[in-house]
Amino acid sequence: MHDKNSDRVEAVVQKKVVDVFSADCEGYLSKMLEDLLMNMLRAEESTIMQGFLNQASDMKATLFLKAPDVFIAAVMLKQDPTFFGKGDF
Repeated sequence: MHDKNSDRVEAVVQKKVVDVFSADCEGYLSKMLEDLLMNMLRAEESTIMQGFLNQASDMKATLFLKAPDVFIAAVMLKQDPTFFGKGDF
């Protein structure tokens, strides 16, 4: 990493380099691992939630299309606004 021993000593003194077995290093690595795992879990959670939302949206559209008359369909739209593409109503 450093060409001269004095550069290595200076890097350790300035805390640019940390001993792998020190408490500071363990804390840093633990925090980094925790952050990486949380980001991965949040990404998976987002993917799963998006799947549920897509299913829920499909179910709402199906109920709306199978409504027995326009009045029930209008009430369904009023209670839970649904957007079908660019032409929102």
